[in-house]
Amino acid sequence: MTDFRYPPEVSLLLDQLTEKYAAKGQNITCHLEGLLNAGLLKYWEYINLDALLSIQHMKTDYPDEMVFITFHQVCELHFKLILWEMDQLTEMATGDSERFVQKVNRINRYYESLIRSMSIMYEGIEPPQFARFRTALFPASGFQSYQYRLIQIYATDLLNLVHTQERQHLDGSETLPKLYQKLYWNLGVDSTQPVDATLLDFQAKYTKLLFGKAQELQQKNLYQVFRQHVSRSPDRDAAAESLKKMDVAINITWPTMHYRTAVKHLHREGHEAPKATGGTNWQKYLMPRVQKIIFFPDLWTAQEKATWGVKPLL
Repeated sequence: MTDFRYPPEVSLLLDQLTEKYAAKGQNITCHLEGLLNAGLLKYWEYINLDALLSIQHMKTDYPDEMVFITFHQVCELHFKLILWEMDQLTEMATGDSERFVQKVNRINRYYESLIRSMSIMYEGIEPPQFARFRTALFPASGFQSYQYRLIQIYATDLLNLVHTQERQHLDGSETLPKLYQKLYWNLGVDSTQPVDATLLDFQAKYTKLLFGKAQELQQKNLYQVFRQHVSRSPDRDAAAESLKKMDVAINITWPTMHYRTAVKHLHREGHEAPKATGGTNWQKYLMPRVQKIIFFPDLWTAQEKATWGVKPLL
């Protein structure tokens, strides 16, 4: 009878597994028996397909609402990928500037995918259907996207997210809680107007989480990681270029695509434009030149910042 011997690569793996489980006080035999008895992994189980396809709950019978809700869920999954990369960037070793550029470029590719996908909303929904099913969505709004706000907090200092009407009153002595109160989404389009249910619901659910993250990231958001570490590295120029692309994608191109889509579906010649489902004046709220949100102000000239959202930058 010939002695059976495992191939060298299998023996090596068994040795490594034995060491791994022994370090945790585990017997590898139990785990190997579990592997023997387990079934083979299926694709639909791995991605939890049944659950994924069961969460599109329409509020009306208009078929294009399915396009609308699925598109927004896809956007949120993209946001999750973006935050996955951003979280790694904030914890990155100070000398790893090349990896910083690679991660920022990943984020830019996710946003490029989102921007291209806006044609689904622009061309893929019939305006008459949209006008009807949107009335069933009040006061829910994309304004209430927690992940979108989190992306902004990961990207930059709170100072750069303050409402445009409030920036001129800042003197540099503001505490973090004071700055958070003045963030543009906490004040809506017009800081002189009272808040509505859309904002109040959002604040009740997410303010503690968002402010906690803002505190955590004061010295390690992407803007600070670049200024404190990457700006002194050989990859400074490549990183700056990638961050500028991110700034334009998130703060100009993305809201502009939303604005164009809203104009197509909501604007009617000779009629006053309806408010967004969240009650915002979308004609102002979605305009980059009105909000002037700039994540990385040090990377732009005074002229570029003055014409933000008006002239092409890249």
